[in-house]
Amino acid sequence: MDSYKSLAYLNNIQKRYDTVYVIWLDEANDTHIEAKQNLNNIVQHTSIFTNADECITHISSLNEIAKVFLILSKYYAQIIIELERGGLSTFLSDDKIAGIFHDENRLFLKLTHDVARSSGNHPSSIPMIIMNSQEESRQNYLKVLELEQSRLSVSPTIIRHSIKVMSKQCGTYTWHQFLLTILLRMKNSDDAKMNMLNEYRLCYNDDIFEQRKIDDFDENYDLTKAVWWYTRDSFLYRELNKALRTEKIEQLFMFRYFISDLHTQLVQLHSDYVALLEEYDRDVIMVYRGQTITSDEFQKLEQNIGRFISMNTFISTTTDRNVAIIYAGDGSQSPDLESVLLEITIDIHIRTKPFANIREYSYFHDEDEILFSIGTLF
Repeated sequence: MDSYKSLAYLNNIQKRYDTVYVIWLDEANDTHIEAKQNLNNIVQHTSIFTNADECITHISSLNEIAKVFLILSKYYAQIIIELERGGLSTFLSDDKIAGIFHDENRLFLKLTHDVARSSGNHPSSIPMIIMNSQEESRQNYLKVLELEQSRLSVSPTIIRHSIKVMSKQCGTYTWHQFLLTILLRMKNSDDAKMNMLNEYRLCYNDDIFEQRKIDDFDENYDLTKAVWWYTRDSFLYRELNKALRTEKIEQLFMFRYFISDLHTQLVQLHSDYVALLEEYDRDVIMVYRGQTITSDEFQKLEQNIGRFISMNTFISTTTDRNVAIIYAGDGSQSPDLESVLLEITIDIHIRTKPFANIREYSYFHDEDEILFSIGTLF
């Protein structure tokens, strides 16, 4: 259908709904240029996003009576499928989402169908990608997305802090735990591995040393070497922790292959480590972590003594207090940073997140490092 001929249909839709919004989520601004211009000419409220976080924030900010028609590019869909399967149904359950479409032509078909139905004519021959969220179940959304093989990522507001202070009603922590659970449960595949490597081959295109490490990972990596690779100074450690700190879903999804492997190896090592501690009648261990944090984070810790804290990343600690002090550095050299030494008491019988002494499996064999899995709460 010619996009311009849809103006009458959109006008009728707007009579049925107080406000109609068309939102296009695409990984690039230079694709479907003509179609995007057509939408801007036809629909009063048209927004185009290249960032999933900004897109979801925008949708959340709309009035409750708004009806959103969301167009997705192919880059984004696999992530939302996995998130929804894992229980994060808030996005597809949002009553404001009137339809999710693979391209603009399907949007106009949907609008045509809505107008015809409201006037008493039901063109059953017109294919619809997704009906109104009040009429179609979440599972139908997923089925259609799977058939379309599109790729979408959604996430909450980006958080760039390494430490979270927990309160009794911390929705961000709960959401993050859901996300991590889904990533850890996702089935690994060679495609996931190659997606990750291809992405960072491009990122480090001009760095011959990192290119060699990427090739090494491609040729020699297996699950038993996950800890070794995490502790090695390479693209993997830097980019994974960057993704974990910012909680950007696209980047976390890119690392799903390795996150799952590293957690799995820690689960395996945890059983042996706890058995060893029990053999020596050790019910509690003390570990230390030295790091620099921002002044704002430090103030939050001071103001919330007695509450729990959670770190977004896999957490490296040591049994040697002096080593931790070295890693704490000298925050006095910068007015925006503070050096902190965290003393963490661990009851080995409380088994929520795995942890283990990784000395024998680390790239650095001379450190008694205790590594905690992602999302550990203290």
